[in-house]
Amino acid sequence: MPRMRGTAPMMHARTARGWLAVSLLVILPALTLRGAFAGYFLLDDFGMLSIVRLVGNPLHVFVENHIPGGFYYRPLGMLWWWLSERLFGSIAAWHYLLNALAQGAVTLALWRWLTRASGFPRLAFGAAVVFAVHPVAIGTTLWLSDRFDLLAALFGLLGLHAAWRFAGTGHGRDWAGTLVWIGLALLSKEIALVMLAAVFAAWLFADAGIAMRRRALALASLVVLAALYLFVRWLVIVDAGASYLLAQMPFVDLLRTGLAHGVRAAIDYLGHWPRLTGWKAILAFAGVALLVPALVLRARASWSRARWRLLMAGAVLAFAPLLLQVPLLALQDLTLPASGNDILLAFHARHFYVCCIGLLAIGVALLSAPATPRDAVGRLAAAATALLVVVGFSASQHMAKLYRDATLGQRAFVESAHAALATIALPRHGCRIFLLDTGSWPFAWVSDEAIKATATDLDRLAGCLIQTEHTPW
Repeated sequence: MPRMRGTAPMMHARTARGWLAVSLLVILPALTLRGAFAGYFLLDDFGMLSIVRLVGNPLHVFVENHIPGGFYYRPLGMLWWWLSERLFGSIAAWHYLLNALAQGAVTLALWRWLTRASGFPRLAFGAAVVFAVHPVAIGTTLWLSDRFDLLAALFGLLGLHAAWRFAGTGHGRDWAGTLVWIGLALLSKEIALVMLAAVFAAWLFADAGIAMRRRALALASLVVLAALYLFVRWLVIVDAGASYLLAQMPFVDLLRTGLAHGVRAAIDYLGHWPRLTGWKAILAFAGVALLVPALVLRARASWSRARWRLLMAGAVLAFAPLLLQVPLLALQDLTLPASGNDILLAFHARHFYVCCIGLLAIGVALLSAPATPRDAVGRLAAAATALLVVVGFSASQHMAKLYRDATLGQRAFVESAHAALATIALPRHGCRIFLLDTGSWPFAWVSDEAIKATATDLDRLAGCLIQTEHTPW
């Protein structure tokens, strides 16, 4: 009886700690991003807002291509834009808060998956905290147009969690749940193909108790899901953009150049080394110096089937995005500059968002071995995590403030353009307007979308083509 009476406080303490952990993972991205809440829209943000303002029925995005460029099929992401525009209009602060909450949800889903995959909740929590404040994750969240990546990662991680349950139990509901979540991720952004590949790798290492026939059927269902997605995508969109990318150079050169650019840029962005100076560089170096021996020592422990499963899935998530994005990476060198161009710092972070998740999964797999009573590896890993979180939080906060300042410059151009347009009479159809003396390539690139995304009277401008004296191309 005494033990039974003591159970309730223990359970209450565990529940309280759990809610505290959940609250921290949700609040931390918003806290890191708070400097950007006073910012404005940038580049494709205007495009997304203007498109959904002109879309009457939001379900049309599932059967029609609404994204300029021709080779994107992201209906759930576009639906999210449609709903957020109807709720918040062009009030940028609410859109930033929505992205911050989405990053919090992704962080929670990452913790949940890594906990189930490794069986080490504290280790998984540490990895999730690192992700919550990492400059790649925060940069992806900063650029509002990257919410496609947030949505795909959220559904993809929920799919991985269901896939891990199936890998351990073989239950049909977990099998079906995996297909549903991964399907939703695919409808959010193409990067979810990497999540599907990670599930495939995990199911190859499913527990031995699951019948081979059932495992083969599950793997086949993933192939069918990918084929169905690609078929629907082919029906809905014209793939001219993708053909253009693939025609720029021979395929072998495209692959070699794209991988070289991708690996070099991934090292820059994931480590953030070119932007770390002073005390941040010292703490980051100390964190890595503590983490490396911890990884090596734990990796020497015996490997279970579960550890191999997590390692394989993490490797797919870390490296497959570079292969998927080879056509884009081959045509641009994304090396992170030591200073300046803070817009591109956030703009390019999306290429490595899923890579960051994969590297953290690899780290958890390497560290998730039972500790001995006098094992100091856990303390080394905890100290390293704390140092890296401090560095990431500070670097990401600084990036958010610089990004905010860069976007506020766009608001000045938009407000000036609206003031000028208010003074002239416009025909309802067939008008063409040139805005002069702008001198800003981000505004020149999207001047038509920027005006239509923020106009109070959209009907007055809907039939006009608005450009600056600088052609966007």
